[in-house]
Amino acid sequence: MTTTSATRSQNTSATRATTTSTRAASNPNAILSKYQPTGASAATARQDGLPAGVASSHKMARTDLSKLKPYADAFAAAGKKHDLPPALLAAIASRESRGGSALDSRGYGDHGNGFGLMQVDKRYHNPKGGPTSAAHIDQAAGILKSYHNQVKAKHPDWPPEQQLRGAVAAYNSGVGNVQTLKGMDKGTTGDDYSTDVWARAQELAPHFGGKAGSTAGTGGSTGPAKPSGGNSLVLKEGSKGTEVKTLQGRLEKLGFELGQQDGVFGPKTEAAVKRFQSKHNLEADGIVGPKTHQAIEKALSARTEQAKRQSDAFESGSKWKDAPALADVKSGKEHLQQGMEGGSVKHLQKLLGVETDGKFGPNTRKAVAEFQREHRLDVGDAAGSVGPKTLAAMEKAARSQGTGDIDAGRGWGGSEGVADAAKAIARDMGIPVTSQKRNLADTQRVGSTTGSDHYTGNKNAFATDFGVSGQRGDQLARAIAKKYGIPASNIGTYNRHTVNVDGQKYSLQLLWKVKGHFDHVHLGIQRAS
Repeated sequence: MTTTSATRSQNTSATRATTTSTRAASNPNAILSKYQPTGASAATARQDGLPAGVASSHKMARTDLSKLKPYADAFAAAGKKHDLPPALLAAIASRESRGGSALDSRGYGDHGNGFGLMQVDKRYHNPKGGPTSAAHIDQAAGILKSYHNQVKAKHPDWPPEQQLRGAVAAYNSGVGNVQTLKGMDKGTTGDDYSTDVWARAQELAPHFGGKAGSTAGTGGSTGPAKPSGGNSLVLKEGSKGTEVKTLQGRLEKLGFELGQQDGVFGPKTEAAVKRFQSKHNLEADGIVGPKTHQAIEKALSARTEQAKRQSDAFESGSKWKDAPALADVKSGKEHLQQGMEGGSVKHLQKLLGVETDGKFGPNTRKAVAEFQREHRLDVGDAAGSVGPKTLAAMEKAARSQGTGDIDAGRGWGGSEGVADAAKAIARDMGIPVTSQKRNLADTQRVGSTTGSDHYTGNKNAFATDFGVSGQRGDQLARAIAKKYGIPASNIGTYNRHTVNVDGQKYSLQLLWKVKGHFDHVHLGIQRAS
């Protein structure tokens, strides 16, 4: 090769390398490669008849792809303007409205509250443009970006991809619900919102701005290995970060004990991986590549299906045993436990505020275990079953929640006093009041309207928010509904229920697990004319 040819070859190679580098750097979806999601929960995947997992998120995204493609330019423009991955915006549209197929003739979903492809909530925002317009997509992207900025300010130590994932979770359940990396999706619809949307975005990326890379690590991960087959993020000894911590948690779920889940791929994690690989007929090299990732996904899905089959077996009635009498439970002679049915179980369910079908199934067991944890009951191996100590604590809690009259009084047309009974219930449960009346500036800051019961300008209205999430929120909402006689079907529907207090009528609204109310239970009270 001549000097001229060599120079030309070097220049060409350099140009090609520069072009490739520029293309990679300009890929707006690059950040999507930095987090490996767990995908859709069983509840979310069930809508398409699928099992839980990343594969189901991918399949749902592919189902919606043809409906989303017409809006590719709008996703790209909004993504560029707000510095967001366009594939992530498309994925939100997939999750929120299935690419528009879940909208009614006016462009609404979510019981008439969510508008357009991206389901902008009309209760907190003034929807812009048509339901599939560029203006609508831009508005939704702006809302997501606002959440992104809030999460970054709240959690400056989180990796960038986790801050963005937190914004996605907040898009569904509010920034207040984004507290920890591990529990980020707790309280979101399906308890999986960000991880499902992220998985959909990875699948949609090639069609909306560029394929998400597959080898970038997070949180200081070491360089990935290059195993054959697939393109999943590779984890091995020395890797660090959220993906490693997720892996450790999943191995624990599958019965491979690790001890501390610290996000560091050390000798214990490697040993657990090797045991898993050997059990599943994989090369036991201790490296988590595509095949091992897939095997873990499959094992977790099988575990979920097994639990469902066990639940169905109980529901079939073939395994139910007669529950002991309450007197025998109180004396310690017998325990109530999963697989039993009868009046004692129904009494227990009433105390817990769960469905009173008289059958001690998996859901009742879960509620019992949660109660025991919340009340710090030392029950040893009997967690999830009910003996004298647990039953006494439940009856005491139920009595404390049921006592005390509902009285009107103090300000806001007497509405403030009506809220006291709910506050007493929350106080006994150890749940704090997080918000009551707000001035105009604070009302606007939280994205609310002057029609809110919280707003100080509404002279005959009062509202109280109780900071809680998950199952404890369910219990609090049911306890408040029971106290005030609010039908359970009214919880979270924006319907109001009228009660008579001291000869005056008050209209009550109990909100929980609706958009903007996943991290608190809201009780709104208005004095009726």
